[in-house]
Amino acid sequence: MGEYLYFSLLGTDKSTGEFVPLIAGELPQVSEDLTVYTYTIHEQARFNSGKRIKASDVLFSLKLRLNPFTDNEHDRSQYTDIASAEAIDEATLRIALKQPSPQGLRITSDFPIMARDLIDPEDVLGSISVAAFQQKEGLAPEYSDAARNVARRINAFAHSFTTYNPEAVSGPYLLSNWERGKKIVMEANKKFWGRKLVSPPNAFFQQNANQIVFLTAADSETRSGLFNKRVDLVTSIHASLFFELSEIPSLADHYDFQSVPGPAYEYIGMNMQGSARQRPPLLESSSVRKAIAHLVNVDLLQARVNYGMGERLAADYPTHKPEYRNQDLGMISFDMEKARQLLADDGWADTDGNGLLDKEINGEQVQFVAELIYNDNAPQRKRIAEHLQENAKQLGILVTIQALELDAYLKRLELGDFDLYVGAWVSDPNEDTYRQIWHSENWGGGANFVGFGTDETDALIEHYDQLMDPGARLALSKAIQTKIYDAQPYVFLWVRTHNIVVRKNLKTHLYQSRPGFWIAEWE
Repeated sequence: MGEYLYFSLLGTDKSTGEFVPLIAGELPQVSEDLTVYTYTIHEQARFNSGKRIKASDVLFSLKLRLNPFTDNEHDRSQYTDIASAEAIDEATLRIALKQPSPQGLRITSDFPIMARDLIDPEDVLGSISVAAFQQKEGLAPEYSDAARNVARRINAFAHSFTTYNPEAVSGPYLLSNWERGKKIVMEANKKFWGRKLVSPPNAFFQQNANQIVFLTAADSETRSGLFNKRVDLVTSIHASLFFELSEIPSLADHYDFQSVPGPAYEYIGMNMQGSARQRPPLLESSSVRKAIAHLVNVDLLQARVNYGMGERLAADYPTHKPEYRNQDLGMISFDMEKARQLLADDGWADTDGNGLLDKEINGEQVQFVAELIYNDNAPQRKRIAEHLQENAKQLGILVTIQALELDAYLKRLELGDFDLYVGAWVSDPNEDTYRQIWHSENWGGGANFVGFGTDETDALIEHYDQLMDPGARLALSKAIQTKIYDAQPYVFLWVRTHNIVVRKNLKTHLYQSRPGFWIAEWE
């Protein structure tokens, strides 16, 4: 929801996937060697305080993104290719990359612009260069206290309505109410600087909706809201409820039920480095992980849990680029006997006759008892978990299932405190990198929850991020997919769709890019 409140330099057009100017007055000038991006701030761009948005605010915002103490571990790795940045004057910012990157526009423009004087009035980050944040050995000790203090402010700013400051807003809406995990209410910003422009440059500048209310609703609340015609839009609705409600004539008369292909996929993650997190080393062998994959009847689950929607996938790939999908990778079949043989070949057997597989590992007899976690606000994941649990039991594997509140679930993933989990990934149209999820640098501090990665795969991922030639990128993308497939860190399930219910008398636009809509342009 932050896009409605805080603009970045550029935005991704929801319909075309192309970059469009926001805080920047135009697309940047790019050097001939494709490493230096020079941005000019729109001359009218203002924070709600009335202060002009300066290049120093943009530079400060980039440092917030790179600050190791800021709560953004999952996406910080996307900016590792930035070498330096400097404010040339009040309206001009120059950002240099370490090498040419096909992701250059996204890397240099995709972060919310924050007001430096409101978050860091002493300008303590001013003495720390962008290059200092990018050192491989980490931020130097003499800078740590300053960086930590500023991070405390921005972390609080992002987690509590009481610390929200409307004067720092630069976008078309203001936050008027926020009940964490329940409700977000935004009002059209009458002081928005974009209102002074002759015409909205793009959809991001629209303010057609005077008020936008986002509710986190249980199924019963969703049903009630639709039957009582109290809601205009329901999104992220799971397939079973989507199909149930779409069959009710009174709802079908009032609402459109649309399923839009989306850049997301579901999977079961397996901890490849459990022993490094003081957990049993159950899934550290690729043979065992492949056995687990053979225990999941993905086609059956897709029909029963996802109602046949979406499409199976064999490995991670840029879902907004279907031509990048490695079609040579076959889908893992549901095959209990194959799973049994793989486990036996890896040394698992019921040697003590208690009905559970066991194996001696590092001098200790380990029973195959695995914990699977999922977030309890995604009830369809319970069915996926129970399916694996039932099939694993037939082979002598005990899978215990733990439903967790979302924050606790995410914390366990970050700590590597799990054996298996049910999860999903969503990508943006201009996000084409394997680094965030699959590079080993992001295990134990980023989004590589399962601990995938070797020197070889890291090198391939780094090279992929540098390749500019489309043909070479396509070939390397498929090679990386093969490495992922061979290691089988996930049981890959299916590419998801946006299931959206929207009131018919609204003039709406729905898109493939997440979240599938931009409410401010609706009429």
